[in-house]
Amino acid sequence: MRQHPPSVRDQCAQSAPYVRTIIGGALDAIDGAAAWVGAITSTMAPAVTELATANARRLIELAVRATPELERVHIRVIPESTGIRVEVSHPGGPLEPTRGSSSSIWATLSSQIQDFGSRHSPQSGHVMWFLIPPREVGDRMNASVAQYPYVIAWTGEAVQQSLTFRHHPEVGGLRLTYRDPHPEDWVYGVLRARHAIARGHGRPQFHRVHTLRQWRCMEYRLCQVCGRSAVDPDTGRTWWLLAADASSPGQGYTNAPPTCRDCIPRASTQCPQLHDTAAVYSAAACEPYAVLGTRFIAGVGGPVPLEEHTAQVPLDAFRALATVLAEQLVVRLAGLRREDLNMSQASR
Repeated sequence: MRQHPPSVRDQCAQSAPYVRTIIGGALDAIDGAAAWVGAITSTMAPAVTELATANARRLIELAVRATPELERVHIRVIPESTGIRVEVSHPGGPLEPTRGSSSSIWATLSSQIQDFGSRHSPQSGHVMWFLIPPREVGDRMNASVAQYPYVIAWTGEAVQQSLTFRHHPEVGGLRLTYRDPHPEDWVYGVLRARHAIARGHGRPQFHRVHTLRQWRCMEYRLCQVCGRSAVDPDTGRTWWLLAADASSPGQGYTNAPPTCRDCIPRASTQCPQLHDTAAVYSAAACEPYAVLGTRFIAGVGGPVPLEEHTAQVPLDAFRALATVLAEQLVVRLAGLRREDLNMSQASR
């Protein structure tokens, strides 16, 4: 009797996560792999099947094109309590987020799904992922949080930072770490503060930014207000609201994420002091330069903050970075120019 492969519905009834592998360079396998993600999603949340399929295809194509032949791309669909996580991993390094199709993919994801990101480790290679909630959950969440800036933190996202110092051979001494460290905790050689991903849970904290969302805005040039791309589609330049006298001609440094042209009036309204202290700029490029964070020293009961306020530490200060818990990314802006744009009438 002929054996038929189990249907997707049968697979879902058996176990999770669900894993599929395709070969690098196999462009003809992209559509089939994306359809497989959609089929699994349809058994759990039919309303978001089309959205999951389209976004999975974007990441799968990016990974397949970046993976040499005979190397493998792994796709995982993972049901979680907050939604459905789709992961696409490949053996290469992180893909450049500010050029070509990769930039548009991240901008699209930021506007369509609950959360997304990437991580890299020697064991799993480069992993790109997105989390998509059931449509009814997403609609409620979007309606409740849309009035608040994308980059701010919420009280429901607070996480206890359980820190310690441990000897690390590359540092040649003690390095700040979590008691339960994960490879993705370190970015650019510095320990990054943890936040839960629960935007809209609890109360908005206008005086605090969400560390992961702030870094995401900086690295992918996303708007701090709406979370969509802040890159001008006509010029390729990125819109920024900066202190009017804080930048030298042609360059500048900032920990404030960009603001898309359409959101400049809203940012001005929500933060009235911008009328007096900020001006509209655009930048040709940006690159990570430093972090803002808390420096620690080893104490009897564990790490102790070195100072009351956050410090700016350049990314090339390797020894100093070993003692820092980074909260915000600072970027260097290149090709900076002031734009003759009225903040109250910026949107087109």
